[in-house]
Amino acid sequence: MIENFPVTYIECGTFSEKIPRNIPPQKSFPLDIKEKFDSILDDQIGINFRSKYCNLIAISLDWKIVDREYKNKPAIVFYVIRKGIIPIGDDLLPETIYGIDTDVREGFYEPTGIAYEYCQEYSAYLASGYSIGICNFRAGTLGAFVKNSNDKICLLSNYHVLNSNDNRIIEHIVKQPAYMDHVGAIEEKIKETKKNLARAIDDNNNREKDRKSKEKKLLEDKLKDANEEVTEFARVIDGKRENCYIGGKFYGVDAAIASLELIDRDVKPKEFAIPDFAFEKYSLPVPQISGSISIKDIKSFDTDNNIFKVGRTTGLTKGCIPELSGIDISCDPMRNLWVYKRQIRNLGIVQMKEINDLEGRAIFQSRWLSRQILVKQIDTGSFMDEGDSGCIWFNKEGMIIALGHGVFQNNNSVIAIGSPINAVLKALNVELYLGDN
Repeated sequence: MIENFPVTYIECGTFSEKIPRNIPPQKSFPLDIKEKFDSILDDQIGINFRSKYCNLIAISLDWKIVDREYKNKPAIVFYVIRKGIIPIGDDLLPETIYGIDTDVREGFYEPTGIAYEYCQEYSAYLASGYSIGICNFRAGTLGAFVKNSNDKICLLSNYHVLNSNDNRIIEHIVKQPAYMDHVGAIEEKIKETKKNLARAIDDNNNREKDRKSKEKKLLEDKLKDANEEVTEFARVIDGKRENCYIGGKFYGVDAAIASLELIDRDVKPKEFAIPDFAFEKYSLPVPQISGSISIKDIKSFDTDNNIFKVGRTTGLTKGCIPELSGIDISCDPMRNLWVYKRQIRNLGIVQMKEINDLEGRAIFQSRWLSRQILVKQIDTGSFMDEGDSGCIWFNKEGMIIALGHGVFQNNNSVIAIGSPINAVLKALNVELYLGDN
């Protein structure tokens, strides 16, 4: 208690509710339900509605759960940080909206493999999937290359990767790899090696002392070489982390571009950071980035095809559009989410949660991002993880579908969230760059 107010501590990523006893109905939602859900994203359950509930993390269309069992009944699902806790001043969530039942579940959003180690290396050329960063404590992924209205070639990644706060676009210098994957990583290894060396000396372990002394010397030489490498290669010039009105609807965009004006390295806009053999695990012919797919509505998706990504942290992963329904997510920075069933599950809303600096000051405010695309990892693990933010999602033909920016977790799955690539390109007034030939 603080004075007369009860205080509840909630650990992020923990759940109080139990998972359902059965699996959800294995079929698509009725088209009229999906279209009705899409029609209310911008009004009945738009920004004004979401702002009334500070516990709200996401909103989706899914099958209703009653007494821990999925029912054959569509429901608008409200994801909250913790069920049974209503923040002071919040309204009660409605039991029905526009004739559709509602449901309440718990969930968390976090802004975000094979051959990942290649993505974190310094490279003589630049390609999709490499580690990038603007400061000593942040790392993300180089997504793709674009051309802006001034015909400048730029890299494309997330706004929250290439900018330090929400207040304004700062012309940050972008490094490849990020400091924490390059000089910073070597410095951390040297610190750990020095500790182990000191322990060996204290224990009079001459064999371990010699081994750690040689290891320390090798790392110090590696650090010297790393400090001599020029990692700066681009300057941030534009970006958005907001809902953008495109084609009569709002689409959430978390994207920024950086001009390659400092570069002295080759650009390979169709290629990826990982070696060709990495694609063999998925029996995937080595793809090249070949274009982009325009996502216009819930009928735009072919949910039977697999989706891939190459990111700084988890390398190459394989996913699919989950059998759910649309997502509207709040990025506090990244705080609220929506999900549609199959096609509709792909276009929802997420709220990016608030991000603070080391002194507790908010540098990124909460933002709702509408009509986001959802992907679930095939097999074990997560399709994206921290540091993969900014990666592109593509199909086996190399066509880009989305720009990934985070993950949403409920009590039985982890789902990656991305902005439709056509919305990203239009919002930033750029076009995909695949080379001059």
